[in-house]
Parts: sequence; C-alpha cells; structure tokens
Amino acid sequence: MRTIKSKNISIMRLLLSTVVRLLIGLIVFSLQCQKPNLMSTDLIVPNWQDGDKYYYSIYHHNQLIGYVRQLLHFDMEGNKPIYVIESVSDFSFSEDYLVDSTVVSFCRKDFVPFWSYRRVETDFDTRIVEAHYDGSNIDIWTETMDGKNATTVSVKVRYFDHAMIFHLSRCLKFDKTKRYSISIFNPFLLQLTDCEIKYIGKKSVTTQLGTFDCDKISLSFDSKKYLIFVERTGLRRIIQFQEKNSNLLMVLTEKPQT
Repeated sequence: MRTIKSKNISIMRLLLSTVVRLLIGLIVFSLQCQKPNLMSTDLIVPNWQDGDKYYYSIYHHNQLIGYVRQLLHFDMEGNKPIYVIESVSDFSFSEDYLVDSTVVSFCRKDFVPFWSYRRVETDFDTRIVEAHYDGSNIDIWTETMDGKNATTVSVKVRYFDHAMIFHLSRCLKFDKTKRYSISIFNPFLLQLTDCEIKYIGKKSVTTQLGTFDCDKISLSFDSKKYLIFVERTGLRRIIQFQEKNSNLLMVLTEKPQT
C-alpha cells in the first residue's frame, strides 16, 4: 500500500515538474517573440548632409504617374538641432491632378517630432494640416474650403509623425533585433496607428541609376504592407519602395526634366 502511494506521489511530482518546465518555456518563448519598442539607442543617423536631395519616379502598372522630390535641411528649434525634411509628390501631369506637399521636423538626437505641415491640392479642393508636438499633447490646425478648425490630441505613448516613417527605416539598427513596433500619428487623419518594422534580409536592386546592395525592410500599418529597399552604405537612401500586393512602385531616379 505504501509502495503504491509512494509511486503516485512520484508520478504527481514528475507531472508537476513537467508542467512547471512547460510554463517557464512558454513564458520565455513569449518574451522572445515580443516586438521591442523603438528606443533612441536603436537609431543611428547616416551621413546625411544639409541640402541632400532625392528624386523618385512613381509607377502604377508600369506606367509613370508622378514624381517625388525630397529635400533635407539642418536647422535649430530653440537650442536643439533638428532635421527638416520636405517632400513633394507631384501628379499634376496625370489625368487626376494631385500635388501632396509635406514638411516634417524632428530632433537630430532622439527623433522626437517638433512640427509637421501637409498640403494636399486636387482639382476639387485644397486641404492644409499643421501639427505642433509638445510631449503628449499635439496641437492641430486644419484648413479647407469650408473653413478652419483647431484641436488638441493627447497621446500617452511614444510616437513619431507619420511623415517620418520612411526616414526611420533608414536609421534603424537591426543588429540586436530584426523587428520593431512603433506608434505613428497621422495629423491628416487624427489617427494613432501601430506600425511593425521588420528586417527581411539583403537584396540587390537594379534601377536606371545602377545596381545597389540594399537592406530589404517591411512596414506593416493601416492593414497594408510595404517593402522598402535601403542602400546598405553611405547615405542609406531609399532605392525602391512598393506597396505589397499592388502595382504601385517608387524608384530612385535622376532629377526629372519637367
């Protein structure tokens, strides 16, 4: 009787030990699978120069539909050095007139956003949205044909302006982790969105300007996935950008003759 009881106790201890080990394993696996939040130490700025300019051709179904022009400035916000990046997407020569102009500024040290400005002009309307960032508070001014409006939004997590997302991808260090989770705020839509940035691997990309050794990076937000190909050395320019499962493509090019 004692022998049977002793065997039962041993079996119970073995089962308990197995369950504990499984629980510990699941906890460790869960921690390993968590997507780390982006920290300032995860960012390393390439050798950007004041006045850097980039030009891109935009294709849809292999047909040229527009151009993008980007310009980088060095400036100061009070006593803090900042980057100011201007971007103009011009579809004015296509069937549907559209010019989308964006300016965003952020701290050079930790990429904290200061302000952003966006103007979208079409055949039917012009909309202007300006955002000023002050910690968790975001002051937003909107102007359309119907009038002007002002509002303040409070965000309790660390966030980046929507217009910064592609430039963040150029500055991420993927040596410790291959995946980041960040929050991006879109003043145009008054929307805070989670974005996953994932390193896929190395890829050689050929354009009209030559062949580039790139890092292939995926972005996932707003229920869409994008692929970015960033050159691995030097200025870490975005060589190619595409929306996955669509026919939209943006490619680095020379200055358009328009």
